[in-house]
Amino acid sequence: MADPLSEAGMAHFIMGDLQKAATTTERAQKHNPINVGLYERLAVIYALLGRNQDAHAAYEKNLKAYRRPNMAPDWNYLMSRFLIKDQQVADRYADGLSKAGFPGHPSDYFRIYEENKLTGEEIRSLVSGNEITVYQLWRTLFVDHSENGSLNFSGKNGKWWIEGDMLCYEMERGRGKDLNDCGEIYRNTDELTASTYQYFHVKDYTIAALTTEE
Repeated sequence: MADPLSEAGMAHFIMGDLQKAATTTERAQKHNPINVGLYERLAVIYALLGRNQDAHAAYEKNLKAYRRPNMAPDWNYLMSRFLIKDQQVADRYADGLSKAGFPGHPSDYFRIYEENKLTGEEIRSLVSGNEITVYQLWRTLFVDHSENGSLNFSGKNGKWWIEGDMLCYEMERGRGKDLNDCGEIYRNTDELTASTYQYFHVKDYTIAALTTEE
């Protein structure tokens, strides 16, 4: 279930009212202390407000909650959980992360633009009969899309289909079983990364980078 206070805090952040964003997100954290993801948001907001000590403390709490062995810091992993279409707002969040202590440069994440979105027919032409390499978080997966709608997802079977302008998956077993996992596809036009990652599959919970031998 969505947390109204957490969502209100993010709404204030998007509208640029950082003080209200801080106050509301603090209330959300006190009411729901197990939602450790709020420490990341607080770190961002505090950093942008110039509350550096509070920002670093919140960031360290977030690190302790989410630290993974042998997992290098990844801007795309963090920003894929902040799916905001307004690029200025997304850049503001990235700037706050950097100021809070996240290593690297706040420009080190994929840019996705509405004008690069593929239509349903373009997606069908892209994937039908092709194997797609999927870079998702710290994993590399291989998805073979048959022309009849079946697929093999790194050894697991399932099906794929086009729903409007979205590519959808459903797996036969394991994670994704009986789940319609849909997302839009965007062409990558960034000169620095397009040769490695040609497309992005944008879902409501993550972003996966794609390549294919077209």
